[in-house]
Amino acid sequence: MQEQALSDGKIQSCAPHLRTSLMAIGANMIPTRLQVVFEVIRISMVVRTSRTLTQSSVFRTWQGWLSMSDTGPGEGTLRVFPDVLLSTAYLVLRPFFRPVDKTLEGDAFLDKSNWVFDISDGSFQGIQALDDGFDGQRLTDEEHPHLRLDSAIVSMPRVKPGDMAFWHCDVVHSVEQQHDGPNDSSVMYIPAVPLTPQNVRYLARHRDHFRTGMAPPDFPQGVGEGEFINKGLESDIYGEPGRLAMGLEEYKEREGMSPGAKEAVRVANAILSGKA
Repeated sequence: MQEQALSDGKIQSCAPHLRTSLMAIGANMIPTRLQVVFEVIRISMVVRTSRTLTQSSVFRTWQGWLSMSDTGPGEGTLRVFPDVLLSTAYLVLRPFFRPVDKTLEGDAFLDKSNWVFDISDGSFQGIQALDDGFDGQRLTDEEHPHLRLDSAIVSMPRVKPGDMAFWHCDVVHSVEQQHDGPNDSSVMYIPAVPLTPQNVRYLARHRDHFRTGMAPPDFPQGVGEGEFINKGLESDIYGEPGRLAMGLEEYKEREGMSPGAKEAVRVANAILSGKA
């Protein structure tokens, strides 16, 4: 409850005029039924269309990590903007507004009277060309001033080895730039990945890459560990959870599964076996 109160307080520090407008857009223009439609579309949509080097092609319902160390605020931990509705609406609308007077400061600069609708560009601030792809989206106080990132971001509370943290995949997040703690800040990135056709197709490619010693499909490609003497083999992965995670075994129907879940298992097995 203390952390929630802190989060709410920080969010309230964001520009109140902009917050009111964006909350109205998010809450009043997207009814519940339409939200369901958006979620259904999102399951099958291609999430990596711009060759962004830091973006995964896998559909994740939650991002998450498993702590491998004892770490807390100020020790290189995760930071999040604790209002996904506000931040998402702002990032979608930000390319279409520009300040009238860039010399203003503080609340005068952020006030809605200083911003006008402008569709002459439409580029998303924070995305930069890099090699044959793109890098970003990186948020800054200069290009995303209304988010007030310097004061609205909340650090994760103290965690110990074995603690697991999940956050919505659209939540603005980063890692603390300053590490003043006495120990390493170490985590294993383990997102929540549902059994959708798109994700199973990625899993099948991932499995094939593993068999040849190559990096997973979303990572830079090359020989990888293919010529290593002691590279990982299928025989090194035992136990049903591990083999399922690597696409090395078929999924099984379990008691109590809904018709939709059974259909997901059927489609997944067809994809893994090359029949779909």
